[in-house]
Amino acid sequence: MLKLKSIADSIPNLGYILFSTASLLIFIIAFLFNFGSYKLDIADTASLIFLYSSLGLIIKNSQFDKSKFYRFFLLSLSLLLISAVFKLLHIRSKEMFIIAFIFAILSYSVYFLKKKSKSILDYIKWFYFSSFMLLKLITINHYFYFDEIWVMNFISTVLIVILIYIKHLKTPNWLSL
Repeated sequence: MLKLKSIADSIPNLGYILFSTASLLIFIIAFLFNFGSYKLDIADTASLIFLYSSLGLIIKNSQFDKSKFYRFFLLSLSLLLISAVFKLLHIRSKEMFIIAFIFAILSYSVYFLKKKSKSILDYIKWFYFSSFMLLKLITINHYFYFDEIWVMNFISTVLIVILIYIKHLKTPNWLSL
């Protein structure tokens, strides 16, 4: 079975930091300076690259996959995949998507609440994960408030990348791990 953690571990931390920083700079430049009709395409692509490269950094530097709640999260992902197949077949799947995303948020929230010592990074990760799941639910089902939740998710992603970098700044060879 191919694990997301093993894929994330194969890329060094420096790769994630450089990739997310470059995509964030491209996003800011494309957003601030008008590139004509390509402005939104460049900004959207750069923001997606930033969010997913940052997600790789978060997965690599987390302990969630070692907890007992990770199995519940995998169960929600399997329900999410079944929902996606139903959506592709044009079978009603909105309720299955809602259940899958809520189950994913609950599994991470229970893991977060059971954690003994919590840092500010843990709180921001919980906020990031919850807003990321809500963002995907809104995107798939075409609900309202996409922009507001996207901004919250984007800001929390920037904070997480900075805090992970600061946390491991004194660790020798952390960027090459």
